[in-house]
Amino acid sequence: MASVAAGGAILTSEIAFQQEPAFACIRPPGHHASKNISWGFCVFSNLAIALIKLKEQGFINSAFVLDFDAHTGDGTVDALSEWKEAKILNPVTENNKDYLKLIENYLKLYYMWISLGYLPDLTHIRKIRGRN
Repeated sequence: MASVAAGGAILTSEIAFQQEPAFACIRPPGHHASKNISWGFCVFSNLAIALIKLKEQGFINSAFVLDFDAHTGDGTVDALSEWKEAKILNPVTENNKDYLKLIENYLKLYYMWISLGYLPDLTHIRKIRGRN
């Protein structure tokens, strides 16, 4: 099943790259699988595999990952750690309103940096906690 999930992530990324709306609801999720080890049900880092494949094919140079699970996708962070232009946000807050506001604020700031021609190095960010 893990191979099917990884293939589903790759197929979804290819569909999205063709500017078609795409969302992969696949199991196992894979966000705890690192470069060298699997954990729990996460055998392959599906999202990282799909993004790296697009990068190696020359379709993308950078990526933004919003991991909206309730905890940090440490495997995705590890799998993409050597790709400086891959940014990952693992937001954690106490309630839904703060969660959405945190994401909105991060994206505004991120796209402002991009519009100024600056690609910030945020690879050290594992988890961001929202505050009132």
